[in-house]
Amino acid sequence: MIQYIKKAVLIVIAIIASIGIQLNINMDICIWNRFSGNYMISLILCFFIFEALEKVSKLKDKRVHFFAGIIALVFSVIEVLGFYLENYNQLHFVKVSIIKGIAYYICFYIAITILFSKIKKNANKAERVHREAKSQKNIKLFFGSWGVIFICWIPYFIKYFPGIMTPDSILQAGQAIAYGLNSHHPMFHTLIIKLALNIGNIIKDYNMGVAIYSIMQMLIMSSIFAYAITYIDSRQTSKVFSILSLVYFAIYPVFGVYSITMWKDILFGGVVLIYAIRIFELICNTEENINSIKSNIILATIILLISLLRNNGIYTIILSFPIMLIIFRKYWKKILAIYLIPIILYFVFNSYCFNVLNAGKGNIAEAFSIPMQQFARVVKYHKDELPEEDKNKINQYIPVADADSLYDARISDPIKNNFNSENFKQNKLEFFKLWLKLLKKYPKEYVEAFLYNSYGYWYPDTTYWIIATEITNNDFGITQSGIKNIILLDKLLEHRNIPIISMAYSIGFIFFIILFIIGYLIYIKEYKIIAIFIQILALWLTTLASPVYCEYRYMFSFFTCIPIMILTIMGRKNNKKGKNSNGKNSSINTLL
Repeated sequence: MIQYIKKAVLIVIAIIASIGIQLNINMDICIWNRFSGNYMISLILCFFIFEALEKVSKLKDKRVHFFAGIIALVFSVIEVLGFYLENYNQLHFVKVSIIKGIAYYICFYIAITILFSKIKKNANKAERVHREAKSQKNIKLFFGSWGVIFICWIPYFIKYFPGIMTPDSILQAGQAIAYGLNSHHPMFHTLIIKLALNIGNIIKDYNMGVAIYSIMQMLIMSSIFAYAITYIDSRQTSKVFSILSLVYFAIYPVFGVYSITMWKDILFGGVVLIYAIRIFELICNTEENINSIKSNIILATIILLISLLRNNGIYTIILSFPIMLIIFRKYWKKILAIYLIPIILYFVFNSYCFNVLNAGKGNIAEAFSIPMQQFARVVKYHKDELPEEDKNKINQYIPVADADSLYDARISDPIKNNFNSENFKQNKLEFFKLWLKLLKKYPKEYVEAFLYNSYGYWYPDTTYWIIATEITNNDFGITQSGIKNIILLDKLLEHRNIPIISMAYSIGFIFFIILFIIGYLIYIKEYKIIAIFIQILALWLTTLASPVYCEYRYMFSFFTCIPIMILTIMGRKNNKKGKNSNGKNSSINTLL
């Protein structure tokens, strides 16, 4: 009898889930108008969901149910919340949202539970074979992978010769050529651009300089990806994952386009990948690496480069630093030195640029995108009821009269460009007092302003632009002269609009994967390995305060680090002492 009751309950849950999946969330009064009417699909969905529920219900592991339930709850809330943000101008939940949320929860719970169980089972079955790690073999694999990736990117270079430059690229190139350094863009990266452009100008013109920069970036990024493949191969028992990683780095179209795009985000994404590898190696072979001067210098250098290649890089390091101290508290003195020295060097470099190279300060408005959006939203929706005193105070920073026309919920640039920086510098305390006052009075608008300006970084179904393929008009004579009729590349770039495949280009989807992996690592009690994700998540947190609701290049590191993140949950060689089967040192360190 109990068995039949259980089946009946599962059938009801399956019906609710299948209906909820196809339910259109909108503002209709009648709930029945929200259904798709595709009953055959509903029936098929119901059958598969019921079968999956039966399978899941038989699992006796309470931990898997607990963690799958938590992650499923987070995912379902994000999906419903993100839908409203993507399709409506304000949060307006209706009862049908609950049905949709329940449906998402059931499906996510089933999927996560099954995946957790399968991954754990496969990891336990994985052969712990300690393949001989010969330096010669690693070097061959490294250079072979490097060559394959670089060759696969050459068609992009030919098609878009000498490279790709957006307005941001032109502005940074302008600083390098004529305008002087400015902290709006990372000055270290601007100096790299300056070097390439000056070399090119000596040879012929700035177009050659852009070409030199593109080739340099192609070489650096392909070598970093080759290093990642070599590391994966050194830790993974199966060759399949190493091959898939090579295919991913070589063929994923965005990597090819970005390799010749003049953005600071590209090199930054490569350096973050190296950082993730070094932290993984530090976790797996702690004693060997923490006592190695070479390893410590390499890690410190990577930390310095992260700080120098993006303006928010230093903040991600500062956020990661105390957590790393806690994780490696046994070696806190060495961790302190590894992180503190690069942080000090970063500030020394910036001081040198400001004092010796006469670099200018960037606009302070860049750091206040979210507060300005919150002010603007309050004015837009509550202008009539705001006291004149508050309007006058807001008007000191943003134009109240133009707030309606300037406010774009997803992009802060229109408001940011009209921010009165001078008034802010003179009245910083008053600015924050006003911000707190309005927060207490309009918390809903503050939350909405923040969510609308950031949802693309956590909602998988967000649509946005990803790549540029042109050189923006400029005064420096830089133009494209490549072979435009390479049709294959156009076809490769078109497939990002295909359902399911399109998820490979979604920041929110990768964010889901990261949460899934972290949840799994907690489930199997591999807490230390979570340290690999700290830097990436710190970057994600700083990006939530960016001027744009969704910008792929800001989170390029998500995509460069995917193979290493997946590696953390795979059956890997248990080589904690850094020795191979012959007792020799595991040789990934021979490459770096």
